[in-house]
Amino acid sequence: RSDTPPTALPRTSVRDDDDDTPPTALPRTSVRDEPRRDYLVIRVRGESGNPAVEAALEKEGVDVHAITVYATLDAPLDELTRAWLARRDPDLLVFTSGSTFLAFRRQWGEEADRMLRHARIVSIGPVTSALIRGHGYDVAVEAERHSVTGILSAVAEIDT
Repeated sequence: RSDTPPTALPRTSVRDDDDDTPPTALPRTSVRDEPRRDYLVIRVRGESGNPAVEAALEKEGVDVHAITVYATLDAPLDELTRAWLARRDPDLLVFTSGSTFLAFRRQWGEEADRMLRHARIVSIGPVTSALIRGHGYDVAVEAERHSVTGILSAVAEIDT
């Protein structure tokens, strides 16, 4: 086994855009005909990262290990924003990750439920949308491209 890292995996196993599409939703491709069992792949991720990436690589025979480099922490509640939103519910709620959706629900409690039922929800991609729907809320629009540009296009689609 060489301690030299691989130069790159073949393009068939990598997406061009940075999105939150689960690997299982991508077209079935193999990393290579014969897996390189001598590669050590380190998946650098956040604490709430989706383990499907590691699972897909392991299924291909790749020696992969996840290392957690950060944890998402809830921000302190902004009382001025809470008071402002008590006067008017938002028309749109935009979520760019599942962790933002979950933190919003934790921080805002019953008020979050009211806003989620009133507002149209915009999601950055299918994983985030599935999480939101799994909690019983409707997603009005899901970004086609899972990026800032995709979110802007999704918001522009909505007739408020």
